[in-house]
Amino acid sequence: MSSHHFVKEGQEPALLILDALSLELAEPLLEWAPLVMVTDKVLTTVLRWGTKIDVALVRVDRMEDVKTELVDQFPVEIIAYHNQDDLLSIAFNFLINRKQKAVNLMTEMSDSLFDIVNPFTKKIQVGVFDQDINWLCIPNGQYQKWLPAKSRLKIRNDAKQNLQFTGLIRHPEYWEAEKDGMVTIQSDQFFWVGELPE
Repeated sequence: MSSHHFVKEGQEPALLILDALSLELAEPLLEWAPLVMVTDKVLTTVLRWGTKIDVALVRVDRMEDVKTELVDQFPVEIIAYHNQDDLLSIAFNFLINRKQKAVNLMTEMSDSLFDIVNPFTKKIQVGVFDQDINWLCIPNGQYQKWLPAKSRLKIRNDAKQNLQFTGLIRHPEYWEAEKDGMVTIQSDQFFWVGELPE
């Protein structure tokens, strides 16, 4: 029997690249050959990385140029959009319709991004990767992870939300793991945890 194990379609988180921040950030997310979705804005950079693209979000007036650029990548699914369209909503709806369970989003983080993404978190697990912080949506209100001492976390939640922490010390700007070991954050509703690089 072969020792290869096969990943079911949609089981690995898809990778949606809105901003091609760096190949270094993308590599661990590409490890299990996920479905890779890009916007026309980052297409050239991602092709230079040597990454196989599965889905491209392309502005209507750029369709012909992009088809030429993607000729070596076929089969590629191309989704057309108009300038006024909300790219993230188009991308998330596409992934949810494809029965994708999770998506990692590579982009430059902004507060408005949470507002756009939040409505989709009931249907798809979302991670957001930026050069400075990795955000993970915790839809079931339970975050548990083994962390080395001094690891730093940021929390984004509703101001009225009740959170309980184990193994973490509060600092003005972040939470810190007290010692090597399991940390937990619990709540009765969803929240975001941001893991800061060491």
